[in-house]
Amino acid sequence: MVLFTSLVAGLLSLSVLSWAGDSDGSPQWYTHAKTKVETLICEGPLVDLDRELGTFYETLVKTVEPNARSGLVQSQKKWIAERERCSVAAKNAEELVDCVDTKIRQRLDFIRERLQETVDEKRSLEFAKFQLKTYKDTGFEFQYPGAWHLETAEDGRISLKSDPEEGMSLGFEKTVSEPKKCTYE
Repeated sequence: MVLFTSLVAGLLSLSVLSWAGDSDGSPQWYTHAKTKVETLICEGPLVDLDRELGTFYETLVKTVEPNARSGLVQSQKKWIAERERCSVAAKNAEELVDCVDTKIRQRLDFIRERLQETVDEKRSLEFAKFQLKTYKDTGFEFQYPGAWHLETAEDGRISLKSDPEEGMSLGFEKTVSEPKKCTYE
């Protein structure tokens, strides 16, 4: 029994993670659809929505830290089981489509939100490496790397200069109203 349970769990893991497409772009699990819900998705009006979900899910799996992947996979398995309950709850084909459509859209929203959070976290960590400083003035604020030097000229212009060996500087007027007024050296 333990061997059977391990085998089934392994197969579920593969199906959860194997949205990789065939030559026509369809996920591999489409060729093995067994339930009413799976068949509806593969052959019905929800195929494009499910492909979109698959794309976002695969991206999230690749984006999250390795220690968070197993939780994501478990979450996906639970969601698949929940999605399958639509076949029991639905009284007719229209209700089945509505239920599955709702479940896919809810999961898509969740995956998108989680992906955005993950990207934001990574971006914050990358910015933290720069040890950013903030320059604030009336109606004007920007962040710049801590290694750069901020200088304000007598004519009101602001310039940022990197270390001399990098030889980079950025200068612009304090009251930037158009991107054309920024000057780069």
